[in-house]
Amino acid sequence: MLPPARKLTPIPKPLPPTIAEKKDQEQITPLLDEAYLAFEDNRLTTPLDDNAYYRYLQVLSIDPENASANQGIAEIVEKYLEWAISSAEQETFKKAIDYLNKARSVDESHPNIPSVAKLIANLRSINRKTYPLSIDALNNGRPRLIEALHSIAMQAEEHNAMVVITARNDQEGRWIYQQLNDATPRRIRATFELGRNPRIRLLYK
Repeated sequence: MLPPARKLTPIPKPLPPTIAEKKDQEQITPLLDEAYLAFEDNRLTTPLDDNAYYRYLQVLSIDPENASANQGIAEIVEKYLEWAISSAEQETFKKAIDYLNKARSVDESHPNIPSVAKLIANLRSINRKTYPLSIDALNNGRPRLIEALHSIAMQAEEHNAMVVITARNDQEGRWIYQQLNDATPRRIRATFELGRNPRIRLLYK
């Protein structure tokens, strides 16, 4: 004898949105659009009443669990932290701290804030020496530079420093690096960047 057939419970149809929910969505959609445009324009928290953060807060006042608004606020914090790191790497620490504080003002509980704060502190603690290089000497009198470059190399070795070479082109950068290496028994640790104003920076603890 076959067992009795099981009666399947029909899946209930989703309830249509209420009038209040429709009204809320009509308010939320343009606010999210305005927030997106403000974010793309880097109007993250300024001007006071026309920025991405303000629009997202308006959305959350209507729908406290709105996923798009919460994600948007997280992206604002990430953008400020990205700018903070970039500023610190360029040694503009006042700007880096300002961006870090703006990130905190948006969401002080964001998990990436402590690591960025530590990175900025570490970069600020590094000692720096900068040696501008004469463009005229690089163009016309390189032998006059060699003694100065050897002296810089000896200081780099003494401090176990990282050397940052700024040169106008790859060939010039390689020449500078070769002169530094010729002065020391150990290979100089160096990075290279292009720039209009040739210089050498020593970074060390």
